[in-house]
Amino acid sequence: MSVLLVEPEDFTRPLYGGGGAAVVAQIIRSFGSHLAVVGMTSGTHAIGRWTHAEIYGRRCLFLPVIHRARVERTILISRVFRFAVALAEHRKALKEMGIESVFTQTWAVLWFFAFWPGRWDVCYYLPGLGNSMRYGRHPILGRILAGPYDVVQSMALRRANVVLAAASRDAITEHQRRLRKLGTDIGIHPLPTATDVELFKPQSKETVRPKLNLPLDAPIYVFVGRLTAVKGIPLILEALKVVRKSRPDALLLIVGDGEERQNLERLVFRLGIADSVRFLGMCPPPQVAELIACADAGLFASYTEGFSVAMVEQLACGRPIVTTDVSGVHDLIVEGKNGFVLPDRDVKSYARRMLEALDLPAAERFSRELVVENYSMKSLWARLQQAWLPFAAATNGMDTIGN
Repeated sequence: MSVLLVEPEDFTRPLYGGGGAAVVAQIIRSFGSHLAVVGMTSGTHAIGRWTHAEIYGRRCLFLPVIHRARVERTILISRVFRFAVALAEHRKALKEMGIESVFTQTWAVLWFFAFWPGRWDVCYYLPGLGNSMRYGRHPILGRILAGPYDVVQSMALRRANVVLAAASRDAITEHQRRLRKLGTDIGIHPLPTATDVELFKPQSKETVRPKLNLPLDAPIYVFVGRLTAVKGIPLILEALKVVRKSRPDALLLIVGDGEERQNLERLVFRLGIADSVRFLGMCPPPQVAELIACADAGLFASYTEGFSVAMVEQLACGRPIVTTDVSGVHDLIVEGKNGFVLPDRDVKSYARRMLEALDLPAAERFSRELVVENYSMKSLWARLQQAWLPFAAATNGMDTIGN
């Protein structure tokens, strides 16, 4: 074993339901036999003791530091912060393996290893460049904590050996400029997200729509992601109401779950579009791939984002995209060819682009080729090997690291 993978994920359940989980699944699939995994459990594993577990088809050493139920009962403090507290409670077990190389994409885990005395070779993968406090479950408290978060995060980043980011070069440059104002001058290497191009691929709507009991002729849109405030989903719902004036048969499939689900369900009824929106909850990747393939376009409205896993998956399926202007979109979308990027959050403009996205004949081929050539797991995790020596050493002698 050469790398500790430390994430507040329940590794005893299927890893899907968000971009972070997708990245973790990709890493385990690529490097699993060389990882010692630290996370949560919802099973009967002894907390704080190393064991073996089958994770994403790989047999890995596994250290559960907290039961999922304890994290779900967390109300006032961040769940990831509660996970970091659990790491501290079981720091002796962490040291037992003698592994000093740590990979994480979670800020609280970075803080734990940055400020825990000892020599740690930390590779931190920023899933996005926004402030995690501003769009959390407690927005008022988040605004209060946003400033202190920036200060502590900048200090922690100085202690990471390698910092990667799922963001465009321009967004990284701007983020580095903000960090320098806080006294942190570090290199951040772009590492856009990857996807499984064998799973996420174009499929015939005539085949998948009847299978999913969806009408063949209606315009269908899909949103895939966690239902949180940062995703800006109310903009999509309000725009759908406008779209229905000219296309009353339009449908929106919402794939995912999160703390905003009840608020969004109430908003759907207030807007009078309940018969046009289907909340499908968490779905396994094969089902997500079918839901994307049956849609005419994918919708995104985030306030801040890294290279969105869901966006890359939808492009891999050949779907055009309508999105707000967040990091990475200009590398993925050519205006009017495979989608549209909205410069603001104007509802009528968003609705107009939703209708225009129904008629982009070159989108499927262009989007698919873009992802296969640049964002397959094979090409991107090869970059990860180049960026961080422990992963390069872990895969020495391996022929491939996935598709």
